[in-house]
Amino acid sequence: MLALAALVITPSLNQTAKLSGTGVKDVCIKQIDKQSLISRDELKAVLDLSHQVPKAKVQEIVEKPHCVFEARSGVNGVQLAREAYPLEFDPQTWFVLLYQDGKYVGFDFSFR
Repeated sequence: MLALAALVITPSLNQTAKLSGTGVKDVCIKQIDKQSLISRDELKAVLDLSHQVPKAKVQEIVEKPHCVFEARSGVNGVQLAREAYPLEFDPQTWFVLLYQDGKYVGFDFSFR
């Protein structure tokens, strides 16, 4: 019975690794604010933003990030700047804001 449960759960874990790129954990390349966390309210406010708003508008909602990840290639090879915020209610899950040319273009999650 346990083996059957493992077979059911494992494919979804593999899909998560594929969606997040290489499946390798992201590493901070620059620590900004060790104490920075994102609350549920801040998370909701960011998710309600439309894409292409200036980074300054996002920074009105969330302050300094916990850290900056290495830029990653997006669509058509465009480099995306990535800033990470641990979730206040689940610090092992980090909310990652994606920016292109100083504009908010989306988000991702990093699971620690």
